[in-house]
Amino acid sequence: MKRSVLITLAVVVAGLTLVGVGACGTITAGYPTMAPVTATATETATGTATKTATETTKASPSKSGKPSRPSTPRPTPPSTPRSTSAAPASPTSAQDAAIRTETGEAVGVVEEYWTELFVSWDVVWVQPSLWNGDGFYDSALWPAAGLRPNCDGPAPVGNAFYCAGAGFMAWDMQLFRENWYLGDAFVYMVVAHETAHAAQARFIADGEGPAVLPQEELQADCIAGATLAGAEQAGYLLLEQGDQEELVNVLISLGDAAPGEGHGTAAERLSWFNRGYQGNIESCLGQR
Repeated sequence: MKRSVLITLAVVVAGLTLVGVGACGTITAGYPTMAPVTATATETATGTATKTATETTKASPSKSGKPSRPSTPRPTPPSTPRSTSAAPASPTSAQDAAIRTETGEAVGVVEEYWTELFVSWDVVWVQPSLWNGDGFYDSALWPAAGLRPNCDGPAPVGNAFYCAGAGFMAWDMQLFRENWYLGDAFVYMVVAHETAHAAQARFIADGEGPAVLPQEELQADCIAGATLAGAEQAGYLLLEQGDQEELVNVLISLGDAAPGEGHGTAAERLSWFNRGYQGNIESCLGQR
């Protein structure tokens, strides 16, 4: 995945019910209809802290210069995350460089979506800053070395978050190292999810608080889905084969073990993400 990356989440995962939410804003771009996510999710928990995230995919451009949705049969996703062993937690220069490159590209794609969306609303999007210039901190270097961001307390180990008070996003390199085996979809999901939290803060600051739903974490997943679909439709997110499976595995991997633990179970996260991807940003927002 990279700039010009697209995600097709028309996947079937057994037994999922889509969750409906209200609408808000005025964006007219329609997104292609996707099959509902219906998966038997054996859920695994991954970190909890200020806010985690999710990601996306790519397709080959059409003659018009925009990507065309692949016509190949949609794969049936596995009911559990891949059994591939996770990448080593210890730093490696090649792996870290790849992670930084993918993250930079994901930030560019997501910011382009939000900038264009806010223009359509006749509002200026204020991009959240990235802690230390690229968002990265590295808990593997603590306590011997390495900077640690602070947002109402020291940054969590192995997580990503948006700090509303200071307006920055940050993510632990260890989080990406440990989940790199899931593919680059993990990076896109993290970036899209955290930027969704920045958008929630912006709605509140602009007097549009009712647009933010009480289920802020799941709403961020929905917004992430709408973001990736919007980037796909605009032509600057392209899909690679296997990205659908990667994304499903990422969402399953990020799910809480039980309801009410903070971010939502795998089934809930798949459902809310799919809601945003099947619809648009208005599918994710409450009434103003």
